[in-house]
Amino acid sequence: MSEQNVRNQLRALWQSLLPDEQFDDTTRFHEAGGSSLALMRLFMQGMKVFGVRLEISQYPQLQTIEQQARFILAAQRGDPHA
Repeated sequence: MSEQNVRNQLRALWQSLLPDEQFDDTTRFHEAGGSSLALMRLFMQGMKVFGVRLEISQYPQLQTIEQQARFILAAQRGDPHA
């Protein structure tokens, strides 16, 4: 899966949780209007879509679509630092 494909899928997930908000790949989730509950939903949906474990404790490193996409791709490759 390409990084662009992952980003597109993440944008769709974000849009489903934040339907009235404007954001891009470098906008932080909370700055886009996301709540803690919406973040939990995002990470749960992300785990289903990408097959990668996303922990709320990782949020400081996974605040943007860009960060999330890179993490997901690294985790799918089996990178131990993901």
